[in-house]
Amino acid sequence: MKKLYICMIVICAFVLQGVASAEDTLKDNIIKQAAANNNDIDPVIKEFIKKGTDPRELVKTCIQLGFEACKVATSALVAGADRQLVIFGALDGGATNEDLNRCEGLGYSYDPPANIDPPKSNPTSSSVPK
Repeated sequence: MKKLYICMIVICAFVLQGVASAEDTLKDNIIKQAAANNNDIDPVIKEFIKKGTDPRELVKTCIQLGFEACKVATSALVAGADRQLVIFGALDGGATNEDLNRCEGLGYSYDPPANIDPPKSNPTSSSVPK
């Protein structure tokens, strides 16, 4: 039983390492291609979308690498990525609703809920201690 437990831990470690290295590979490839394009992220995003890279992961990673959220999201949309995946990726990457509201061409609108004051409690004679 102990051997089975150890074997499961080792397998999980390899799986998690593979997931982490896939993310690192995407980051490394984005950095290399952006550097080759004078840090212009637009052609890089178009190429990754054309290759079938998950738009949500691509947008998230680009924003986490420091590229401007609106530029990344707009480039992904122009390249043909699904709008909802682009928006989720931008939010996952750290963009705020306000950031996305300002992006022209993204078609994103978030209206925060209005501030509603809680009802004021009016102490009655029965609730006031005697």
